[in-house]
Amino acid sequence: MAAKGGNTASALGLLTLRIGAAGMLIVGHGWPKLQHFSERAHKFADPLHVGTQNSLAMAVFAELVCATFVLFGYLTRFAVVPILVLFGVIIFVVSGGEPLADRDLAIVYATAFVSIALLGPGRFSVDGARGRA
Repeated sequence: MAAKGGNTASALGLLTLRIGAAGMLIVGHGWPKLQHFSERAHKFADPLHVGTQNSLAMAVFAELVCATFVLFGYLTRFAVVPILVLFGVIIFVVSGGEPLADRDLAIVYATAFVSIALLGPGRFSVDGARGRA
């Protein structure tokens, strides 16, 4: 029960994890990509062969829209899925041949979001307020 935010310390830990991971993803990655979308669209990586503009749009969706849902703890376990797919592609496809040290940030983000997926959003979340944490 404690892992799902049953006690205050666990609930605050999950809140901190959500705000830290999702907030940094939004501010450090998603928002800048959206602001400079037209500049980046033609040169963005296309690891799934869907076009550079579509690849960038999917990254913005995961890093901005889904991360905002996670930040507030709304539909959290569903919102984490595109984020984890994004980081899986980054870790294993885009940077797959790179040394571990060059993939560490993506691995840290993925670890945080896997933890959120497994533990849920916690009591201090929209899902928690609706009784779905």
